[in-house]
Amino acid sequence: MSELGVSDVEATFELMAEAGKMTLTPKKKMPTTLEELFENYDGPPLEKYEWDGPQGRELL
Repeated sequence: MSELGVSDVEATFELMAEAGKMTLTPKKKMPTTLEELFENYDGPPLEKYEWDGPQGRELL
């Protein structure tokens, strides 16, 4: 697994069969929380957004 660059024991893979060949590709883990999503964020600090009340006929 280290040859594939996969160190996670619980890694998942995508298997594709095409033209008589099978290819096994590691799937990237998708973030499940906002903290995971932005853990490597290197941009300007995010501003806090104030949510206003409905402006029209929005359905909530």
